[in-house]
Order: sequence, then structure tokens, then C-alpha cells
Amino acid sequence: MKQSKTYYLKLILAYILGAIFVAASVMKLSGSKMEVELFQKVGIGMWFMYFVAVWELTAGVLTFIKKYRRIGLILIALASVGAGFAQVFAIKQDWIHTVVLAFLAGRLAYEEGRRV
Repeated sequence: MKQSKTYYLKLILAYILGAIFVAASVMKLSGSKMEVELFQKVGIGMWFMYFVAVWELTAGVLTFIKKYRRIGLILIALASVGAGFAQVFAIKQDWIHTVVLAFLAGRLAYEEGRRV
């Protein structure tokens, strides 16, 4: 069966989101100074940075596996919503990018579910 151009566009977007989240998790797991400072502002504890890193790594990797892509995208959307709350209430920085990521991942997860 021939796939449409929109299918490939959605697939590329899912892969880009997956790569972004894998890269973000690597930064956290490596103890990047920027990430450490960011999570210190959140004030929950550094264990939370590692929890988020594992969540992001799992979500990112799952987006590359066809069978689990929808789960990965849902995890990305949830992480983005959580990051949005952290941006608004704890970090006090720009939050719009987290809303865009949450919407995009949610929409792609929805489309992935329709395709099955």
C-alpha cells in the first residue's frame, strides 16, 4: 500500500520530536550545568531531573519504534505539559514552546491512533 505525503510528514515530525527528547535526556543524564540549574529552580530535588531524563529517553526511543510510536508521543505530550507547569509556576520563563510541543505530540499521537 502506498503511503501519502502527509504520512511521511507526520513520521518525520515524530522522529524529530523523538530526537529532541533523546537529546534533552542526554543533557540531563550527563549533568549539564544548565539543566542542573534549571532543576534547582524547580525545587523538588535532583532525583527529579533524573526521573525526567529517563522519561524523556523512554519517550524519545519509543517514537522510533513503529509499534510503540503512539505511546512515545503520548509520553512526550505529558512531559511537555509538565514542563509547561514548571515553566509557569517554578521557573518563571517562556512556556509557549512547551504548549506547542504538547499540542504537536498529542496531535501526532491522535493521528497515529487513527492510522491503526
